[in-house]
Amino acid sequence: MLDTAGKLLEKMVRPRLLTAFQAAGDLLDRQFGFRRGRSTVDALRMIIETADKAETGNRHSWHVVLVATLDVRNAFNSVSWARIFADLENTFQVLDYLLRIMEDYLSDRVLVYDTAEGRRKRKVSARVAQESILGPDL
Repeated sequence: MLDTAGKLLEKMVRPRLLTAFQAAGDLLDRQFGFRRGRSTVDALRMIIETADKAETGNRHSWHVVLVATLDVRNAFNSVSWARIFADLENTFQVLDYLLRIMEDYLSDRVLVYDTAEGRRKRKVSARVAQESILGPDL
């Protein structure tokens, strides 16, 4: 779980990251998950409209419509920070100061958990924290 200070930092950094994303051409237009003003209903509406257009005319002029969807299983728990940093730097050309903030923010993280044998610690180099404000964007 992310603490209050972490949420506050993420809330302050997020507008700057989104600005960098938009300047680089933004995310794909057909990505609906975790995007303001877009929902699964919008995705379904697009599919229905496309199918309706393909059905115009007579049955000999109909077009074939294929639908492919992608839902990455366990995406939040498997995304590597090295990949996030590479994309922020290369794909989105995030400013150096912002990249350093993100690298510092995600570095040296440790997961502490209790087991029947006692408390354990594990170094973390991937995963987005639960309740992360930046999680869906990253």
